[in-house]
Amino acid sequence: MVTTGKPTPTQWPPQQREVYELNSSRIATLYASGQVDAGIAAATALLKQQTARTGANSLDTAGAHGTLAIGYARAGRDADAIREFKTALPVLMTVGRENADEDDPTIVAARSARLQHIVESYIGVLARGAAKSNPNSNDVALETFALADAIRGRSVQKALANASARMVAKDSALAESVRNEQNLGKQISAALGTLNNLLALPSDQRDDATVRATSAAIEKLRADRRTAQQDIKRRFPSYADLIDPKPPSVDEIKNALRPGEALLSYYFGQNASFVWAVPKDGDVAFATCRRQRSSLRPRFGGCSKRSSRKSAWSRKFRRSTWRWATSSTRCCSSRSKQPGSRARA
Repeated sequence: MVTTGKPTPTQWPPQQREVYELNSSRIATLYASGQVDAGIAAATALLKQQTARTGANSLDTAGAHGTLAIGYARAGRDADAIREFKTALPVLMTVGRENADEDDPTIVAARSARLQHIVESYIGVLARGAAKSNPNSNDVALETFALADAIRGRSVQKALANASARMVAKDSALAESVRNEQNLGKQISAALGTLNNLLALPSDQRDDATVRATSAAIEKLRADRRTAQQDIKRRFPSYADLIDPKPPSVDEIKNALRPGEALLSYYFGQNASFVWAVPKDGDVAFATCRRQRSSLRPRFGGCSKRSSRKSAWSRKFRRSTWRWATSSTRCCSSRSKQPGSRARA
């Protein structure tokens, strides 16, 4: 029988089939549809490909480690998942800043969503392990609290960029140093684009010597940019703190609390949510919430329009928010008090 339909993926040339199969979106679809083992196999192959193409410390390789870690987490292989998460996250949190000034908002949003998904999955694995072995583990609470704070902090980078631009305009020496650092960042982005174009070519059309030379040039540019960033941090610490603010540590939060007070910190994610209770004295409490970000919208979606109305509605809203949020976490509802007393949410 003669068929006139398009060829299936199994009939595609190897290069085209590889692009289809070793794709993070396809792997996520495999995970979501319950084909976890197939997703892990594809993620393992993707990690091997990215390591060979862009190096062990690249952003793409770190993303592949994170994708594989999510698969291990879904399969219940927590030890393997934690190993991959610990490899991925330091790079994603630091090297990812090379593209913080990326002009395309779609790319920025996609990278941010990927990082949040990986961090949420990692926190979920740690929470699951703590619930099994040591429900009162303060170490897990501290580590996850810092991760969530780092993710939340990225949402204000645009505002900080605007403020930093005003600071640079007033100091010619700082402006020159920042311009040099930013130029190196743009050179890195351009070189990565060239490398990706080279790697997209079929192997018989690709010049491996050019690939190696381009990869080496990227590593040198990254080293030069790190040197420039360290120089800015040394010479202009206030600017460095502005563009890369450090979230307060748990000890700093405790020092700001009065006796009998506790701070509640919530993180509402796409697939999981978490809450931390930081008391003035004692260990940090940590728990998983049953609520998710999507369930916030129907209840509180109009709050910004009504927030200008004064006191009475505001107090009612805060109390309603507290009851709604703490209803899913026994740890916080049992250890803390409602607004109006001395807990801070």
